Amino acid sequence: MSGREKHVNIARLAAVLLVTGALVAPGAPVRAQDAPPPDAPAQEPAEDPGKAQRFADHDAEKALEVIRQGGIVEVMEGLDRLSRLSSTKVTGDVVAMALSRSERHVAEFAGCALARCDPQGALDALAARLEASSAPDAPVLLQAAGMLAELPAPRSVELLDSERLLRSRNAAVRRESILALG
Repeated sequence: MSGREKHVNIARLAAVLLVTGALVAPGAPVRAQDAPPPDAPAQEPAEDPGKAQRFADHDAEKALEVIRQGGIVEVMEGLDRLSRLSSTKVTGDVVAMALSRSERHVAEFAGCALARCDPQGALDALAARLEASSAPDAPVLLQAAGMLAELPAPRSVELLDSERLLRSRNAAVRRESILALG
């Protein structure tokens, strides 16, 4: 196809888009869509929220099954699936998995996924781990700081500013906590 034919085809496409309203000419006012006519059929009732939550919980369990397969690709795929849901069903298991892994990016991505899926549950689970009577070891604390970096403030900031993280004896844990605080 020659350059002239391409130009003609692009001009035709622009004309079609302009006519159908999919393309707005420069400087033209943009209007909101008009209200539907008054004789429009009534919309169907909204879906049952309990049913939607059961589907989300089921999908969260499926994502957890993928995470439990163990490979890094599967873990990241499962966390990606979980980030698209809103479910409290698997939060504790995901936190436990992320803290037990050695890859820092897994903890950070788990924090992102849980920030979307169940931020309050993730913060509660991490607080329980940090406030437990037996102190977690340094790798677990590093993972916890990585997760907290992605969870919503102000509670994540309070957890980062704790004896076990920001005032830890381990320099790497303190450094990661400072980085997580931004």
